[in-house]
Amino acid sequence: MENIDIFEIQGKFGKHVFEIGAYIYDSKEQLEKMKNLRKTKKQRKADAEAARLYAEAFGRDSEFYSFIKTLEVYQNTMDQGTSLVLSTDSDFLQYLKGYSEAQQ
Repeated sequence: MENIDIFEIQGKFGKHVFEIGAYIYDSKEQLEKMKNLRKTKKQRKADAEAARLYAEAFGRDSEFYSFIKTLEVYQNTMDQGTSLVLSTDSDFLQYLKGYSEAQQ
């Protein structure tokens, strides 16, 4: 048995207009497979938007872009139990010093 996709069921209720999209699947496994596929499409779209924004930020301020990417690396590699030892000429330490001075 094939999956049935029903699109664009439209209607009105008073002043309100509604549209319904429906998907009917043969099995729970097929439903999960399609959910994962749609999720992947959404993730790809979000990744493309993030890349566009990063490219735009890089074009405007390469130092800001570098800072954001450095923060992402630290966020993805460290947790609350991680200790970080920075040399005095570390780029990240320079960012932190600059932030600290800006706050004063």
